[in-house]
Amino acid sequence: MNIVVVGDTIVDARTPQLRVDGADLVARMLQRDGHRVHLVTALTVDAPTKLLREYLAGVHIVAGVLSTNTTAEPKLPHVTREMLSTIASADALIVSDHGRAITDHPEIRIALHRRGARVPLVWDPHPRGATPVPSAWLVTPNLTEAVATAGGRAAVTTEDEEVATAGRAAARLREHWGCIAVAVTLGNRGALFLDADHGPMLIAPDRGEAPSVSEAADPGDAEPDEAELSGSATSGAEPRDAETRGAGDRFAASALLALAAGDPLPHAVRAAVVAARDYVASGGERAIAGPVSRAV
Repeated sequence: MNIVVVGDTIVDARTPQLRVDGADLVARMLQRDGHRVHLVTALTVDAPTKLLREYLAGVHIVAGVLSTNTTAEPKLPHVTREMLSTIASADALIVSDHGRAITDHPEIRIALHRRGARVPLVWDPHPRGATPVPSAWLVTPNLTEAVATAGGRAAVTTEDEEVATAGRAAARLREHWGCIAVAVTLGNRGALFLDADHGPMLIAPDRGEAPSVSEAADPGDAEPDEAELSGSATSGAEPRDAETRGAGDRFAASALLALAAGDPLPHAVRAAVVAARDYVASGGERAIAGPVSRAV
């Protein structure tokens, strides 16, 4: 299976060991899962990029050139024919958007939309990123991202309020984006899933092999205003340390693998919840850390 990861690379070479947190991390995960992976991205020509290429040895990187460094205002990258043909030949697609313009490029968006109509497409969005294309099978924001994009401030104080808020945001976003399904990730609580046939459905990890599933409050029971989507989403949030960094990436990547294997959407989200739980339990980012250092 040819998996294509599309998105922004986030490289931190300030630490003794290279740290990645974007499409590059997703590509690394999928490669370690044993899959053939292409990464479609845009890169600058600098030392961190050289380290990134070594970190992703074995991943076929198809990169356009960024016209500015990653600390400046993002600009549309130069897109090559190889980038577009790589997307067009994908057996499965995952977008890791970190708001740095690659998914804003019209040609990239057309290619993603066309291929997503034929093969699984999972989109991990960003509040400052591009709108997912309508052919996306599953969009996977976390609660803060979902509420920020739906309108309002993420602010809840109890677990029940968190689930209800996630359900309202998911309903708004699915209607706004026109995508097939939305799964709002809730940290150690699992994910709130919604599509045309199911949901809102809370899929939560259990201590056993399979996650539990329960029906959440129907977001259509009352039309939310901005105040209902405000407060502080803390009950299911986890600190973004080495254990939990990348858990959302693991969730999205595992959902894609399940969809590519033919699983229905709710089953794919169940598999993703379990995979994210196990990723955190096994050490998270540390478990996939590579040997590349700044001295390379």
